[in-house]
Amino acid sequence: MVWIPGGEFTMGSAASEPMAHPDEVPAHRVRVDGFYMDTTEVTNAQFTAERPPADELVPASLVFTPPRAPVPLDDAARWWSWTRGASWRHPHGPESNLTGKDDHPVVQVSWDDAVAYAKWSGKRLPTEAEWELAARGGLEGKRFFWGDEPVTPKRANIFQGHFPDTNAAEDGYETTSPVRAFAANGYGLYGMAGNVWEWCADLYRPDTYRKDAEKGLVVNPTGPEARDARAARRLLSLRRHLLLGLPRRREDGDDARYRPLARRLPLCRVEGSALMRRQPIQVISRPAVTVVHSPIRDPIGGY
Repeated sequence: MVWIPGGEFTMGSAASEPMAHPDEVPAHRVRVDGFYMDTTEVTNAQFTAERPPADELVPASLVFTPPRAPVPLDDAARWWSWTRGASWRHPHGPESNLTGKDDHPVVQVSWDDAVAYAKWSGKRLPTEAEWELAARGGLEGKRFFWGDEPVTPKRANIFQGHFPDTNAAEDGYETTSPVRAFAANGYGLYGMAGNVWEWCADLYRPDTYRKDAEKGLVVNPTGPEARDARAARRLLSLRRHLLLGLPRRREDGDDARYRPLARRLPLCRVEGSALMRRQPIQVISRPAVTVVHSPIRDPIGGY
């Protein structure tokens, strides 16, 4: 667990950045209060030993299934398969298990699972702004938390090879890696680039950054209000690791079943709500979300 000092930073990406997605621009100024965050994601061993009652969990069952040959990248169903029996205990399906992966991040849990685990532990999920501030590790205006140097197999666990059919695994891991396999960022946080995706508390709107930028400096943002979020189903903000130097957002709803992993944090004035409330000291559950315990990275890299 480390203290993340609060402060003001530039959130999002510049419109001129070639890899920026439309919902990640414009870059805008944000200020957040300080908070504590676990140094790693919640591991399989932790989740096995400490978790909410089973009836509070919502198992997921999408499994990354590499096609046998190159395929167009216009349909994720070409490399994701609905698999009966897939769960956090059996991330690839009923025949898989967690043997030898106690120190890997737990996967195949939904946003609700992450919220339940965090609440049960007396913690909460981070907001998007908190997550990005922590991920940057104290650096400003850099493409990666280590600076502007390019990604290499020694820096982070990302997909190497031809996505999605051929994973060269040059970093030594075909799927997830241990939570401390790569160097920590400037705040001492591990796994803030590559390996898995991480859940945040905010609801999702594709125009949130634009609306925030119009306000000038935004203080302790918690995302759009429920009544403003896209209707039909709950769309949740998922902060991507700083793969290829950019924060990546996704708009996965509950039924999409992307697996978040809950990050443990200590007890310290934590609100019961999943959404952040302003308070002098914040303690955050940093849930990640790997879309399965397999090479689940998309074309921009990362699990």
